[in-house]
Amino acid sequence: MENIALIGIDLGKNSFHIHCQDRRGKAVYR
Repeated sequence: MENIALIGIDLGKNSFHIHCQDRRGKAVYR
């Protein structure tokens, strides 16, 4: 998990999403 460059968090009323990308733009965790 040390190569994560961007983390996006989406908070909704009934949902919670986390999207992580590394420096190359590849999705690490979704």
